[in-house]
Amino acid sequence: MKLISCYVENYGKISKRKYDFDENMTSVCEANGYGKTTLASFLKAMFYGLGGYTKRTTDFNDRKKFFPFSGGKFGGNVVFEYAGDTYKIERFFDEKSEIKDELTVFKNGEEFFGFDGEIGEKVFGIDKESFERTLFIDDSAVKISSTASIGRKLDGFISGEDANFDRAMDALSEAAGKYKKSKKANDLITAEKERNERLRAEIANKQEIKASLDEKYSRLSEIKVKLSEVEEKLKTSANSNEVFAQWENYDAMKKSSEKIREEIEEKRKEYPLGVPGEEEIKSAAKKIERLKVLSFSEKPELSSGKYDDLAKKFINGAPRAEELAEVESRIRKYAEINEEYLSEPEYISETVRGKTKKNGFAAIALLCLGAVGVIVAFFYLAVGLVVAGIGVLGAAFLYLNGKTEALKNVTEVKKLNPRKTELKDTLYDEKRLIGQFFIKYGHDEEGDFSSALALLKRDIKDYESYLKDKEALAAEKSKRAEEAKRLKGELSDMFGKYGITPTDYAEELEEIKTYALKIKNLTERFALSEEAAKKFFEEKGLSVRPEGEKADVADLVLKQTEYSAFKVKVEKEIDDAEWQAEKLDELETEKALSDERLKEYAKKHALLKATAELLNEAENRVIEKYVSPVRNDYERYAAALEKTLGERISMKKDFEITFEEGGKERSEMHRSQGERSILALCF
Repeated sequence: MKLISCYVENYGKISKRKYDFDENMTSVCEANGYGKTTLASFLKAMFYGLGGYTKRTTDFNDRKKFFPFSGGKFGGNVVFEYAGDTYKIERFFDEKSEIKDELTVFKNGEEFFGFDGEIGEKVFGIDKESFERTLFIDDSAVKISSTASIGRKLDGFISGEDANFDRAMDALSEAAGKYKKSKKANDLITAEKERNERLRAEIANKQEIKASLDEKYSRLSEIKVKLSEVEEKLKTSANSNEVFAQWENYDAMKKSSEKIREEIEEKRKEYPLGVPGEEEIKSAAKKIERLKVLSFSEKPELSSGKYDDLAKKFINGAPRAEELAEVESRIRKYAEINEEYLSEPEYISETVRGKTKKNGFAAIALLCLGAVGVIVAFFYLAVGLVVAGIGVLGAAFLYLNGKTEALKNVTEVKKLNPRKTELKDTLYDEKRLIGQFFIKYGHDEEGDFSSALALLKRDIKDYESYLKDKEALAAEKSKRAEEAKRLKGELSDMFGKYGITPTDYAEELEEIKTYALKIKNLTERFALSEEAAKKFFEEKGLSVRPEGEKADVADLVLKQTEYSAFKVKVEKEIDDAEWQAEKLDELETEKALSDERLKEYAKKHALLKATAELLNEAENRVIEKYVSPVRNDYERYAAALEKTLGERISMKKDFEITFEEGGKERSEMHRSQGERSILALCF
């Protein structure tokens, strides 16, 4: 593996800078703060990446240390040679998270995925931790011995024991915060004040409710007197009005009976001559039902698509038994000829003796045979094509063989088998005749004449069965028509007696049934209504109708309703007020206890705050006496470095060293190894 170059986009203090590496060892010898450690960390990051961090991370890792203060993309690329190939790694890092980092690897100019993100392990053969312990040395060993140990020594020296100011202040602040936080929060004093204020408001409300009880008692007494007076008047009026009401009910019952009677008379006008009786209706219903049965003209199977197809197929009649026997004989003959045809060879051999001239004459004869075959093809295509083929092929064969006859006087010649040709022609004629027979009856099974014959016989059998059913159905239809005519005549006579001339017997009969049921129901209702009126008249003793008018009690009823509702409302208000007033003593006791708790919390909070102020004053005096001289002397030494570093260096009261860059105070951990060594020397 050999480094070729690298480009740093932004990494620590290095920005937009390219480095080329020599064939041999490359050394960088520059002043402190140049970026030597930064460059080494960049190269390690290109191969191994950078660890992320969160708020809970305590280590000051390279991602946190070298994140560019000036902004911009964090990362760059490195080009190196490995195993004879040139690779380029491009990495750009997020400020905190490894998940958001971007990585792209190129091999010989094309994007490469073979490293699976573990580039350092694949190239160097060791993991990141092993690399840092062997091939890479950074500034992690340089520590500025300061804050914690010296702080502990000073604390121990001042107090004589292992005291800790921050721990004590945190404990006091936490304890004081339980009673009262700096901002509005869920502390004891705030919660108790809110509870105390709520109790005060509730007590004031309960006292107001209790004071209103006397006025409510007085209102309730007044409303009870008024309600009693109204109810007495209603009772007196009710007795006289009851008689009027009974006569009104009786009149209403008689009026209802009269209305039913009028409805019956109006309904009877629909059939002035009356309607058939119950027995006549039953008889007519049976006849109508029989007419419905007779209205079906054909059985379902006779009107199916199958029999329609058979009727079309045998429109000129089915074949006779003699025709079927003749066709069956032809089919057997066809099968025998076909079997012989298949057994005959296509060609036969023949010995030819003679000179070339004789072959020439034979060739001319065969060509003439081919011409004849062409003419025959216009009338019998298959025969003509066979004859023409024999002639042309034979002529070509004789011509080619004629070339060798000059050398040989005797030769073997293959020619078409004339018997096979004869059988083929016979097969064609038989097949055409048989096919013509089947096509007449809608069958076109190519060559499978036995199946076609079986199907045809089945169709003939079905067709003959169909004809018998059709003949029987015609006789049945005639019989049904006669019966239907008789039934219609009987129905017309029955309806005619009542002056009814229906267009549809079934509909008219249903209307008559509905009419008869309606008349029956109305008659029954009329009888019941008359009986109820008579019974009411007798039970109430309505012998003499009273004079005068019925007393109007609507205003009295309205007042009774209003007074009753008002009485219920006041009683509920009194119940609620008495229940609320009962809680007054309990609330006042709770308020007194809350006042005591509030005073106690305020007292403890004031004591804790005063203790913290005294402790803080003591801490400031210790810092002023012991820490300030150390910090002042350190800053005096470090001031000499500010011109070189370009930033202001300072020390906090816990001896933490910081510097200012970009208007922000930063930890000394961001400085280079050499700079941190000098800062440590100053300390």
